[in-house]
Amino acid sequence: MVLGGKMKTYLTVFFNSDGDRPSEVTKTFKDLGFKLTRGDYDYRYDWDEDTSSQQIESIGDKIQELLKGKKILFQLENSEGGKHQEPDEDEMKTYLKLVFRSEGGEAPSDIDEKIADLMSIGFEPIKGEYDYVYRWPEDSNIEGALEVADRVYEALKGCGVFFKLKTV
Repeated sequence: MVLGGKMKTYLTVFFNSDGDRPSEVTKTFKDLGFKLTRGDYDYRYDWDEDTSSQQIESIGDKIQELLKGKKILFQLENSEGGKHQEPDEDEMKTYLKLVFRSEGGEAPSDIDEKIADLMSIGFEPIKGEYDYVYRWPEDSNIEGALEVADRVYEALKGCGVFFKLKTV
């Protein structure tokens, strides 16, 4: 069945400190045709006008196959039109959320040294949905978020923590 309108698939990713580097995972997504985004989602895929529902359903299978062994969690959301609006803010920020596992991986109280590494990158603790924020210098762009994501990965490497980055 061909769908009318301009469909988009949004992708949200949770990285694992014991999995692949964010920049390597991003290359996989870009090779599939996804673009980095700012805001609520990490990546966006813009479908052609004559896209079928089967094509949209199959992209999740492709992603799952490509991510096997990389220890990545992902979520897809499909939308027609411009549901997602990238922020207009001049100031770019990256928010960081840490997600701990009940089995395997370190406890929150065991990663003080890792937290110090995050602070040395420039993250600051905050209250709310996310745990830390990184405030970007002026004239930064979304591609720079990959370098910060890799630095977060390096800081947390080996502790078995999932992490989510949101750049706005």
